[in-house]
Amino acid sequence: VRRGGDFQVWSCARDGQSRQVFQKELLSTLAEHVGELYPNATRELEILDMCLLPNFENQDAFLVLSSFPNGPNETFYLLFTIRKEEDQLLIVSAYKLNTYTTPYSDKPKLYVPAPGTTGFIVFDNSVVLSELVSKLDHTSSLKKKWEDIITFRSNIRFIGSGAEDQTTNNGVISRLASLYLIAGQTGVLRVDHLNTLEGEIAE
Repeated sequence: VRRGGDFQVWSCARDGQSRQVFQKELLSTLAEHVGELYPNATRELEILDMCLLPNFENQDAFLVLSSFPNGPNETFYLLFTIRKEEDQLLIVSAYKLNTYTTPYSDKPKLYVPAPGTTGFIVFDNSVVLSELVSKLDHTSSLKKKWEDIITFRSNIRFIGSGAEDQTTNNGVISRLASLYLIAGQTGVLRVDHLNTLEGEIAE
């Protein structure tokens, strides 16, 4: 996604040759989708980050983090699930984060480690975990999603972050999908989402 909101797909060959195979205006599509409910989004919606959804192989599904100001001291953050289908972009669902509305200083970062059931959003000194869609149809937008937040002390700032996919060994989860944070003067922090319904976890 380019700064102006263009969604592009490029085909890259091993010999270094590349060509653009798809382009659509994404920002206006997202703003129009939520404009009736959030009029401010029509004018001020901003795309912050985007991730490929790993649980939909060969379906070109993406998660888009966006925001718009709701007054001088509040910002709304929206997660859009979109799907590329032939020559168009389809919006599967749009979800507003409920646990975090603080305007950001550093641009938030979005991570979706496999199996792709949880999104991790890194803010200035907070991390929001949100349930993601399990199906690429419009019934997903009707399902109530869980969401949680971890808030750190105001003097803690993240200087780096990354994600790690869940791994299994003989059907047993040996490593959870995780977020890693590098915090100044603190060290490396790890954030997991533990869901015992997804499978047995090795001790």
